[in-house]
Amino acid sequence: MQAVGNFLSLRAFQRLVHAADLAGALQFADASTKLSPSSATTRGVRGAVLLATGGKDEGARELEAAAQLRPGAAQQNNLAMYALATGDSDRAAKLIAQALAGAPDYASGHLSLASVHLARLDRDLARGELTQAEHLDPRLPALPMAWAELFASSGDLMQAQSRAEEAVRARPKSPETHLLLARIHRQSGHYDAMRAEARKVLELAPASQKDQISQVLTAVL
Repeated sequence: MQAVGNFLSLRAFQRLVHAADLAGALQFADASTKLSPSSATTRGVRGAVLLATGGKDEGARELEAAAQLRPGAAQQNNLAMYALATGDSDRAAKLIAQALAGAPDYASGHLSLASVHLARLDRDLARGELTQAEHLDPRLPALPMAWAELFASSGDLMQAQSRAEEAVRARPKSPETHLLLARIHRQSGHYDAMRAEARKVLELAPASQKDQISQVLTAVL
């Protein structure tokens, strides 16, 4: 049963990464957790899917459970990203420091630390961590988005747009990548392109979240 649970968890993770079908990802994640409730991997994947679909509290509990079942860099990094998303950059930084102390070559940890630095507007530190993450794993799916955020934050909109377009090419079915590109087009004054990307965000968003996403688009664009 655990093997089946792990297979379903993998299917959930694949759908999450490509943002192709978040509702389907949640179904796979739920099924995998029922079959393998003591697996840190399945609990961690379900937590990530829940966070992506708006289930913040339950998602956080799943990430905590995964960290308790198998303490390690990946679980600490997941908890750090949740802390950062909820505005607790100090806790995020502490968790990532713990993760990197045990796994200094953990590329995703350096990427997450870059996000913490960027949230604090420490751009030079963010650039250093992104450079380290790219050196360790140049194929990290989130790297183009992180670089785009850094360039946009520093006002280099041409580089930001180039990196955001790279992120869209890598994950064309992700509302998040299209939203980032829409934001950068807005900063650049490319309003027709911004509206085209905003329509794509709504098109790709799960039906249950379209109203919420529409409100987000109004707020950030």
